[in-house]
Amino acid sequence: MAAFPPPTLNLVIENPLWGLLASCAWHTRGQRTVPLELFQPDAESIHGWMRVLSDGTISTTLRQFESLLRDIHRHRGRVVFADIQGRWTTPHDWLAYFADWRREVAVAVSHVPGFFDPNWLTEPVIGLRNGIVVERAFDRLPILADALEEAGCDHPLILAHLREPYDHAHHCWAVDLLTFGGRPLAGG
Repeated sequence: MAAFPPPTLNLVIENPLWGLLASCAWHTRGQRTVPLELFQPDAESIHGWMRVLSDGTISTTLRQFESLLRDIHRHRGRVVFADIQGRWTTPHDWLAYFADWRREVAVAVSHVPGFFDPNWLTEPVIGLRNGIVVERAFDRLPILADALEEAGCDHPLILAHLREPYDHAHHCWAVDLLTFGGRPLAGG
């Protein structure tokens, strides 16, 4: 594989994250290689893929997705991906591209039974979520977990994710879930 000069980051996408991305490549089926930029985020396709997965696999996928977003942000979007055959994509600004993915993934996850309840969006939860996003105060995520629990959330993966000492900087799938969750799937 060709080497790329810094500050470009070379990433290889592994399963189950590859499955998440591939779930949105319906319009490219039949092609041997598919440029990543042709994978268009679509909550309905993502949800169709997720609804057959275990909660643990969904959690792993979301963790990999969050790590991918963190790496992309740290390298200012200058990322080169390898496809399954080990060929690299062209350098591309992925920050804008993955902004749509964040929204569509959150919408899809919110339609997986048990992952989202609009009743969780109480005034304290919304206030904390907004403060965390605006102030980039990801150290407040455990407090958000407590507020969610008080609002009736008992989903162990969401609560554990918000409480764990993990670098959530700039992107957190659980915060995205509380921001975009409950919106209709593709035109619904």
